[in-house]
Amino acid sequence: MKTVVLAGAVALSFGAAGAAFAADIPAPAAPVVVAPAVTPAPAASAPYDWSGAFVGVFGGVAAADFDYAAFDGAGTEMLDIGVTGRGLLGGVRAGYDFQFGSIVAGLSADIALTNIAAQLDGTIPGLGTAAISSELRYLGTVQARLGYAWDRLLVYAHGGLAYGETDQRLAVTPAGGAVLAVELDDSRVKLGWTAGAGAEYAITDRLSIATEYAFTDLGEDTLYADPALSVSEDLQFHTLTVGVNFRF
Repeated sequence: MKTVVLAGAVALSFGAAGAAFAADIPAPAAPVVVAPAVTPAPAASAPYDWSGAFVGVFGGVAAADFDYAAFDGAGTEMLDIGVTGRGLLGGVRAGYDFQFGSIVAGLSADIALTNIAAQLDGTIPGLGTAAISSELRYLGTVQARLGYAWDRLLVYAHGGLAYGETDQRLAVTPAGGAVLAVELDDSRVKLGWTAGAGAEYAITDRLSIATEYAFTDLGEDTLYADPALSVSEDLQFHTLTVGVNFRF
């Protein structure tokens, strides 16, 4: 009987110890969920701003129409002939642009040296032979422009005042071989207008490249006049230029 009681006591002791050991074992920790890092989206770059001053250089080619007319003392036309002239031009430009949304308006002035020239050797019916030559030495403009900008690309129309100095030479020889009048060798400043279109692209925040077409009319003026003869010249030309501008 004592043996049975002792065995029961031992069993109860082991059971209590096991329960106490089980109570000391910590419960498994809940899994930790780590959220992936969120990379912020890059900030959108601001549109290019065309507002501000600029200076630049440009160069190009020109094709001109020199139209000469001769009249006798009564005003009767004796000669009307056109001569094609060609040449190069290169110069400097400065201006200022204002941007309103996508609209860009601006003012500019430029001056260029040129060698646009033409020469005519012909016959004036009933008078004799004539030799006429003209060369445009420089060309300047003062213009306004209005365009539309797609960020760094600007497309525009332009127009305004044009002026330039021409050198003219004229000699008329009658059929008998004597000089009819004193040979003309003169320079004069012509005034007219110019208009066209262009495109400009900003390759950096400070540097842009531009290409431009222009039609220029420097008008008609009289090269020579006396009671028996007057000779006039009308000068129009087309130019195509490429330039680089530094913007402030």
